[in-house]
Amino acid sequence: MPGGLQHAAEEDPVRPLLMLLLLALPLHPAEGSSPGPSPPGFRPAKPEGAPAFAKPASAGGGRSAPSRESREGTGGRKSQRAAFPIPSPGGGGRSGGLKPEGARPPGEVARIRRVIDGDTAVTGEGVRVRYLGIDAPEVHHPRKPPGCLGREAAAYHRRLVQGREVLLLRDARDLDRYGRRLRYVHLLDGAGRPGLFVNAHLVREGWARAWLYRSDRAERGRILAAEAEARREGKGIWGAVCRGATGRGTPSRRASAPASPGAPD
Repeated sequence: MPGGLQHAAEEDPVRPLLMLLLLALPLHPAEGSSPGPSPPGFRPAKPEGAPAFAKPASAGGGRSAPSRESREGTGGRKSQRAAFPIPSPGGGGRSGGLKPEGARPPGEVARIRRVIDGDTAVTGEGVRVRYLGIDAPEVHHPRKPPGCLGREAAAYHRRLVQGREVLLLRDARDLDRYGRRLRYVHLLDGAGRPGLFVNAHLVREGWARAWLYRSDRAERGRILAAEAEARREGKGIWGAVCRGATGRGTPSRRASAPASPGAPD
């Protein structure tokens, strides 16, 4: 027996036996056994590769800080949509649907295959288009003779649009009594953007007159201003050659006239 145990045995014969039993016990708890309560202030070591713990609650007893996932789900971090709002195609909201400069307005794009007269053309798909808000002298009417400068107006119109790509825009009315599409016509430039407004241009050059109904509102001002300019300068049908045929002092059809079977052909 070691000297220390022998000395202890002389004083207390039971004490050495207890010390031997303690030395024989394992240092770690058996597998599957539950560990006892940890002493105050004890923090277990983080195993290698384990995720970091969230910050502990504050001393005041408040709730723990939310995780990154919960912040993103509940608006803790600004979402992509909030940072970069995408306007709707319809242009709702306060922006009013503003389009980039030079953007094409909604309408039909077509190529003019054939010109019939000074205010009517046929697209590559065979659709007949009657220019809205204007009236050119007749050329092919079955019951009327050609109007003054009618052939010249048709020739000018042909040089201007035939074979060109155009943008067709409608107003309140879609078709006339002959089934032709009533449209405002804009030539498209090389980038596909609307350029020359053909209806007003034909009126301004004196090859047609304004012919507006109450429902024709979108381009009313531009067409009437174009006619006023042509009349003031005596262009085309407002010149001396057609003075008797057009009735120089007679105003064109204005907004006071409703659509009727007597509409221009």
